[in-house]
This record gives sequence, C-alpha cells and structure tokens, in this order.
Amino acid sequence: MLIEGDTYPPPNLRALLAQIVSGLKFLLIIAIVSGFDPAATFNVNPPSLYYRALQNKFYVMLQLAYVIKVSACLMLFFVGNMIENQLLSTGAFEIFLNDVPVWSKLDVGRVPQPYELFEIIDSHLNFNRVPR
Repeated sequence: MLIEGDTYPPPNLRALLAQIVSGLKFLLIIAIVSGFDPAATFNVNPPSLYYRALQNKFYVMLQLAYVIKVSACLMLFFVGNMIENQLLSTGAFEIFLNDVPVWSKLDVGRVPQPYELFEIIDSHLNFNRVPR
C-alpha cells in the first residue's frame, strides 16, 4: 500500500513575490548590520534621534544601538518569513492511495475529518481486495 500526499504549488507570481521578499529581507539585514546610512545615500535628513545617538558617546547609548540593531534584524527576519510563508501557502493538498486520487481539497474545498479519511481508505482497500 502506497499513500502519497503533496502540497499544491503556489502560482508563479506569488512564488516570484516570495523570492523578492526574501531577497529584500536579507539586503535590509545586511544594510542594518553593516551600518549603511540611507539618509546620506539618498540625500534625506535623518530623524533627530539619529543625531543624538551619534553625538552621545555614552556606553548606554552604544548598548542601546546594539540592541536596536539586533531587534531590527530579528523583526525583519521573522516578519519576512511570515510574508513569504503567506505567499507560498495555498492550503490545497491531494492524497493518493496506490496512484489513485483519494481526496483533493481543490475539488471538495475542505479538509477531511480523520474518520472520513479512514473510511475512504478502508473502502478503497476493501474494494481492491481480491476474494479467495
């Protein structure tokens, strides 16, 4: 008896968007860790808190800057993963028993209850059983 289950692939556009989100996520994390200054690059005035952090050289401010960098990187990583998973998730799946489709969420539109799945498999096995 061979039971196979597989997830349904997402549409190409959503897969492409997930790859773009992943790339942007890592680019932003690299920019934060490396200390990239977007204000100077794009000729924009940074917020006043930025200047206070640069002028104030106390140890506490340095620790705060480190904590903010770590927090920003973690937040980017987890939020980026959440967006990627949402884009790649279709929620659809199909179950095959000996290369015969047993259940398809695409056709039925819902997830089978465990007892339904057991009944379907049991009836399929009884149907294919050869009498002696």
